Amino acid sequence: MTTQEKDELAFPVLSDVGLNTARAFGVAFELPKALLDLYTDFDQPLESSNGVEGAKELPLPATFVIRADRTIAYAHVEADFMRRSEPLEVLNLVR
Repeated sequence: MTTQEKDELAFPVLSDVGLNTARAFGVAFELPKALLDLYTDFDQPLESSNGVEGAKELPLPATFVIRADRTIAYAHVEADFMRRSEPLEVLNLVR
């Protein structure tokens, strides 16, 4: 089930299997070997979440609102995954 279906959203939500969009937006970063090993030790190999065999990257937490004309109306990129976009601000932009 997709995020759009699960949350009954009326707008498209990007699922970036393979990190192609994250790379294009400059928000993908390569993990050092010690962290890659830790993910594997916790039975969370990056291949399962990224859909790419031999994956060594993760995306930074990011929120983008993109207009129909493909311009970016809003961007929030934050290395600290605990600091997210304000939901009401994003929803107001989407509306």
